[in-house]
Amino acid sequence: MNEIFVKTWSELQNALFDYEIGLTAPGRYRSPYAYRGLPENYATMKTSLMRIGGPYDKLEASILRNFKKYADFADTKAENEDSEWLWLALAQHYGLPTRLLDWTYSPYVALHFATADTAKSDKDGVIWCANYQKAREFLPDKLKSAVHDQGFKFTVDSLSKGVVSLAQLEQLDKELGDSFVVFIEPPSLDARIVNQYALFSMMSSSSSLLDDWLEKHDRRKCGINCRLCCFCIDFIF
Repeated sequence: MNEIFVKTWSELQNALFDYEIGLTAPGRYRSPYAYRGLPENYATMKTSLMRIGGPYDKLEASILRNFKKYADFADTKAENEDSEWLWLALAQHYGLPTRLLDWTYSPYVALHFATADTAKSDKDGVIWCANYQKAREFLPDKLKSAVHDQGFKFTVDSLSKGVVSLAQLEQLDKELGDSFVVFIEPPSLDARIVNQYALFSMMSSSSSLLDDWLEKHDRRKCGINCRLCCFCIDFIF
């Protein structure tokens, strides 16, 4: 993993926008990276599900099942209320413990989340930059075909064409004997998701850490080119 330490605004700009253009399609100047901003460089990128402790892998299904039972769908724009991936996105959106991690297409949105907690202004902020386009190459064939029409990431509907539940995703993980990462673009449930250019990542196993997966594939020279931009928060303010 490439750790980049910056001390000025121009150095941070250069680090965040250091990528080859035109990877999505000719003439389309879009970053291949998803960005995740954090107020300090935590040891691991634990999901909110992991942070509740205990046998979280056994609690996951119960948490989602109870959320589906008691949640009010009246204020959503959901088209398919039966989709487990939609329910999972809703659960993440409303703060339930899930295996999802929040990302954004915008490095500036990530920068906001890295600096918003002023109580941690004595820490160095970080922005993770993960190549979600390259991550597609390591999906199982069953999911590669499902994501094809959507480019490099899934929607709630396209993911359902490959696997329809967390249980099926875990089973696919066991069959392969190796974890993989899925990037999902959530439905536009409200203006906040739209304005934050939101994107989620999800590991095929609830006990797998995304940073471990990124580190492993970086060591193998797989072209993931994950970067961790560390910066002193003082120069932002």
